[in-house]
Amino acid sequence: MAITASGIHFISYEKMLINSAAISYEVETNKLALVTDTHTPNFDTDATWTNTNETSGGSWAAGGYTLLGTEITTSSGTTTFDATDVSQATSTVTAAMAGRLYADAVANEELLVVDFVTAVTTVSGTLTITWNASGIFTNDLTP
Repeated sequence: MAITASGIHFISYEKMLINSAAISYEVETNKLALVTDTHTPNFDTDATWTNTNETSGGSWAAGGYTLLGTEITTSSGTTTFDATDVSQATSTVTAAMAGRLYADAVANEELLVVDFVTAVTTVSGTLTITWNASGIFTNDLTP
C-alpha cells in the first residue's frame, strides 16, 4: 500500500468535536513531518504520530517543521483550515510523498496527511510547500 489520498485522522478529529483532548489545529506547536510513499495511513485508526517512513535531513529536522500562521475560518457553512506556506532552506530530504501534521504538544496526536501527489527530493535546497488557495482542507457543514 502507499499514500493515495489526503485525509483527516478520525480519532483526533472526534476528540476535538467531543472536547476529550486539548487538540487544536490552530496552535502553533503542531508539526509537519515528511514521509515517503511507503507510509500507509489509516484515517480510521491511526491516532499517534510515529516516525515510521519519515524522511528528513539538512535543515528539515527529524520530527518535522512547526506549522505557523494556522487559522480556522468559517464562511457560508464551510470551515477552512489554512497555514502559512512552508519554505525551508538547505533541506536534504529524499522522496517526500506526504506531510503528516501532528499535535506535538498533545501526545503526538496525528491530525492529518497531505498527499503531495509527486515525491519531492532536495539536496541542500529549499523545500517549499505552497498550500492550496482554498486552504489545507475545507469541510462543508451545510446539509
